[in-house]
Order: sequence, then C-alpha cells, then structure tokens
Amino acid sequence: MFDLVITNGTLVTAEAMFRADVGVREGRIAAWGRGLTGRQTLDAAGKWVLPGAVDEHVHLEMPVGEFASSDDFYSGTVAAACGGTTAIVDFVEARPGERLLDALAARRAKAEGKAVIDYGLHMTLSSADEETLAQVPACIEAGTASFKLYMTYAMRLDDGGLLRALAALRAHGGRALVHAENHHAIAYLIAQALAEGRIGPENHPLTRPARMEAEAIHRLLALASVVDAPLVLAHLSCALGLEEVRRARARGQTVWVETCPQYLLLDEAEYRRPGFEGA
Repeated sequence: MFDLVITNGTLVTAEAMFRADVGVREGRIAAWGRGLTGRQTLDAAGKWVLPGAVDEHVHLEMPVGEFASSDDFYSGTVAAACGGTTAIVDFVEARPGERLLDALAARRAKAEGKAVIDYGLHMTLSSADEETLAQVPACIEAGTASFKLYMTYAMRLDDGGLLRALAALRAHGGRALVHAENHHAIAYLIAQALAEGRIGPENHPLTRPARMEAEAIHRLLALASVVDAPLVLAHLSCALGLEEVRRARARGQTVWVETCPQYLLLDEAEYRRPGFEGA
C-alpha cells in the first residue's frame, strides 16, 4: 500500500514517455506500474508526470553591492516548489579572511527553518592560494563538493589560480562549476562604451561578445585538460562556446554544460526594445 498513487498520467523519464501509475511512499517515488493502490489517489489523466526538477544554479539572498536579490530561502523555495522544482543548489561566498567552513555554516543558518524543499550549496573559491585550497577537503567532508570558480568579476582567478584550483578539486574529488568570460576584454569594451556615451541596454551584448565567451571556454578547457579535471560550465550563452565544448568532448574531456531559457529562446534584439524595455 502506497501513501499516494498518481494514476492515468503519462510518465516522462530520461529515456521514454509511457502510461503508468506512480506509487509514492514517505515522499519518494517508490514504484511505477499499473493498478497500484494507495491511501490517496490523484488522477493525472491528460497530464505529464515528471520527477521533481533540480535547479543547481540559484541565487537567494545574494548580496549585490548595497542590495540583495529579492527572494530569500523561504520565498525562493516556495516559488521553486510551485514550479515543480524540488531541490536547489545555492552559493556560499566567504568574506576576505573568512574560513570556508565558517562561511558555509553562516549560509546554512540563513536557510535553516526557511527552505521548504531540499537544498545544497556550492562553495565559491575567490582565491587559489595554499591556505584556501587546503580547506577544500573539509568542505567536501561537510557535504559541499562543488566549487564555483570565476574568470571575471572581482573574485576571478587568473590562469594560474584556475589551474591550481582545478588540480586541487581533481585530487580531492571535488567538482568545479565555472563562470567563463574574458574579464579583460569585457573591461576594455565597457570602458570604450562609457567613453563614447553608449549606456543603453543595447550595449550590454556588445561589451560581452560571444567570441570572448568562447575564448574563455577554450582557455578553461585547455587548463582543465592539463590536470584531467572534470568541470561544469555555468550558463552557456552562445553557440561558439558550445562548439568548444563539443570539440573537448570529442577529445575525451569530461565537461557538462548548463544554460538558461533566455539563451535558448531570446536573442540580442531584445536589448534594442524602445525606451529602457531592453533592460
């Protein structure tokens, strides 16, 4: 006897779609088949039945200068649950001089009692010095085995830092999630746009050209190949970058890619909407 049986729906798995009932016990999918019985029944006729989604890249209560992103761990996870997402992975950013485990504990305290679904945390590595990388095994032991690395912004690592971080993660069984962009090209193009008075939303993609994202991905994958480090590429936004990934995979590298709906469904024309709509 199951706690809940979802009947008459079309199940969607990674391999196929088929008609079946789903038996749920203690909040988990326990079985699927036909003619299952349960204490509660939910008729899903005419609907698709999918397992809960996992969103492994979210920013809740994220500090941005003097402000923070609008959702906290309660409102953000409620919204996720309403959309069918049953697990999220947020980020930890240690302050300068703060131990990674202390930053992890502080971030977990923000989620405690608020998150209504399962959550995990990526640890951001804004330094790849010996002292920081020595803390990686303790983070993994504490349940945070994925680490965010940046190639742009203030917390970026240079090529040497990336190589050291990737090697350390490879040695200890951690995994890198990398934001790949060419920082110096972006800074140059932004300065040029500001000097010319080009400050509208339409200039955003012009200061972050696809070929510079692809260049950063190419460089990242070359560094990862030196130490045989698997990695996840964060929010891929262009076809040129995907071509670099495909070439790396053809060479035998282990690399996964995440992307976002806007990169699949929208293009740069959105930035050229009248007024400030492009923002």
